[in-house]
Amino acid sequence: MVVSFSARASGRARGSSAAPVRRRGSIRQRGRATGEVRVFVGVDPGSAKRLYVSRSIRGTRRDAEVEFTKLLKQLDDGAIMSRSGSVGELVET
Repeated sequence: MVVSFSARASGRARGSSAAPVRRRGSIRQRGRATGEVRVFVGVDPGSAKRLYVSRSIRGTRRDAEVEFTKLLKQLDDGAIMSRSGSVGELVET
């Protein structure tokens, strides 16, 4: 059974006039049964570019949502670093 990844949540409760909650990433369909999970990790201070961590997922949208939640938890726990630089610079630190 193939489930489409294209369904999106509006980010606000039904009947609520409050501003929508901003997600820290996205889930998108890549192929018939594959998707991509992307989580925002910060902004590179040198280039001012947005930095993301992404993972390819095989399975249903639910599988992608589980992976999205895992990535957010890793980011909150500090397991994902938002650094950038050459390999040599990163190895030295």
